[in-house]
Amino acid sequence: MVQYNCEVFYEDTDMGGRVYHANYLKFIERARSKFIDSLNVDQRLLLLEEKKFFIVKNITADYQSPAYFGDKLIVCTNLVELKRASM
Repeated sequence: MVQYNCEVFYEDTDMGGRVYHANYLKFIERARSKFIDSLNVDQRLLLLEEKKFFIVKNITADYQSPAYFGDKLIVCTNLVELKRASM
């Protein structure tokens, strides 16, 4: 498991100071990228030289409680299943 630490900035929030729901996906994507980095995969090189990249097929989110401006968040990432690519 890889932990990604992030802070909620003003730009991430709505008028009530809560994180706008779609912005959680940005935090998740950053954590996913860090997880792939931890596997010693150079995503930039993979894209530029081999024209390969990782695709998110599905995301399901259950919001438990809101995060607010200034909060420190920890996003934990783990590989659950690895399948071969398909089209």
